[in-house]
Amino acid sequence: MKTFTMNYKKTSSVLKDYLWGVFRPGGANMKPETGDVVLLTAKEDGFAVGMIGTIMDDITDIVSNPNAPEHKHAGDVGSTYEVEWKNAPVEIDSNYSCVQSGYITTEDRAEILSQLLIKS
Repeated sequence: MKTFTMNYKKTSSVLKDYLWGVFRPGGANMKPETGDVVLLTAKEDGFAVGMIGTIMDDITDIVSNPNAPEHKHAGDVGSTYEVEWKNAPVEIDSNYSCVQSGYITTEDRAEILSQLLIKS
């Protein structure tokens, strides 16, 4: 089991993933497998949210069919994964850093996870 992290630019994107039960890493070079964990965050204008989920399935093949109901949830670029989110998006401290492609730095990952565990 691996842990993947991603920070979206818009907090509304996190809410969409929660409601749709998906994870859309976009063009980031991520290859999560069933059972892997996702730490998903977003921050804008000094406000940040986060949530944790488990990858259930890679639905890229499903969403490549434009007639599939899941197609509307696919990202514009890259894979889409079915996720069981463990919590709804909750407000977290926005004082964390991201590196290329939205990855959350290792130093900040533990702090965000602890905030989510306290608020869940």
